[in-house]
Amino acid sequence: MENLDFFNKVKGFFLSPIQTFQDVKDEAMRGALRYFIAWLIIYSILFAIIISLMGPVINPGPIQPIFDITVGIFGAIALFFIVLISGIIGLVIGAAIMHLFVILVGGKQGYAQTLKATVYAATPMYLIGWIPLLGFAGGIWSFILVILGLRELHGISTGRAFLAAILPGLIITGVATAIVLTIGYPF
Repeated sequence: MENLDFFNKVKGFFLSPIQTFQDVKDEAMRGALRYFIAWLIIYSILFAIIISLMGPVINPGPIQPIFDITVGIFGAIALFFIVLISGIIGLVIGAAIMHLFVILVGGKQGYAQTLKATVYAATPMYLIGWIPLLGFAGGIWSFILVILGLRELHGISTGRAFLAAILPGLIITGVATAIVLTIGYPF
């Protein structure tokens, strides 16, 4: 196994993802977690800045400029921490839910491999997800990467990896739709 540094991992998950997932298969979990924390901090900063700058564009109003700056700074700091904390919680819970489906489709390599697949597959989202409109492309590429990551790290077929990746979202969407149709939209 080649020990990849941060930048080689980023490059690898864009240019040769299958080989890069194979390279990180035997990597200790701390390597993936350091990668995740570094990207999450970068992403949280960029996301907070872009959303804070877009605030006046999205919701223009007759607010005094000094008030805008103060709200913008405090809003950006609050948003940074919200994104950071929700990113950590989302990773742990999201990977756990996905791992249940990995087990259902025959994956036997353990939660750590699912967590690594999830962390590394999010590389395009970390890199461009904070950019309005372009973030959607990052989400699509991340979804493709999670399928490849589950396949490579769990040794399952592409079809099984696809099912493990898509079923949680479909089930959550189905349940939410059923609730809305049954009791009505709450807002």
